[in-house]
Amino acid sequence: MTEIPKFAAGIHNLIFEEALGGLVPDSAITAMKDHSTYMDANIATYDPIDHIDDGYIDESWQRINERLDAFRKDPTSWKTFGAAAHTIGDFYAHTSYMHFAPIQADGTAAIYQPDMDLGIVPDYSATSSFSMVNGEFSINTNLWDD
Repeated sequence: MTEIPKFAAGIHNLIFEEALGGLVPDSAITAMKDHSTYMDANIATYDPIDHIDDGYIDESWQRINERLDAFRKDPTSWKTFGAAAHTIGDFYAHTSYMHFAPIQADGTAAIYQPDMDLGIVPDYSATSSFSMVNGEFSINTNLWDD
């Protein structure tokens, strides 16, 4: 049996509970959480587009919007909504958007919208100020210790 990463399932589930608890039936939250966990745990059906992995940002946002459109047509399809929400959560977790996100007047990062103007072009070159090892981001030392 594949072990489900505790961080992934826990954070996705917490988002569903905190954002939708009391607004939708408990059975809807359960359906979303179950499908979200399935997306992370079932390696036989894993698709990087569902997780914005491997740089599939445009393709992932296209899939998100397709799923949201499908949910609008059938607002009882909580698995569809859960799949879209899972991928949106993965956008923030799996990309460096937060490093380049436009900051709003209240000091928070702007919510990403496809085709939005970031104000700067992300630069990953050696001379860039962007660094995954400058202490601004946490590092999983079990996977990387450089």
